[in-house]
Amino acid sequence: GDWICSAVEGDMEAFMVALEVGWAKRSAAYLINYGVGIATRGIRHVGDDFVIHVDARPAVFVQKFRAGAGWQKTEGPDG
Repeated sequence: GDWICSAVEGDMEAFMVALEVGWAKRSAAYLINYGVGIATRGIRHVGDDFVIHVDARPAVFVQKFRAGAGWQKTEGPDG
């Protein structure tokens, strides 16, 4: 299915600081209300194979994994 961020909860600034996100990215996230109404996920699966299309501009990436296949490496916002 397709999902869009409709709300965020908690102290996003503190959360991003804890994740060691730099000031410029934190400021940009604040200016777009942390992606509310903008950030999307498209999740598809066939059998045990999952593909997640993430659009959380400026981060856009695709994650692929197989259920039941143990630890797997996938893409993230930083590659």
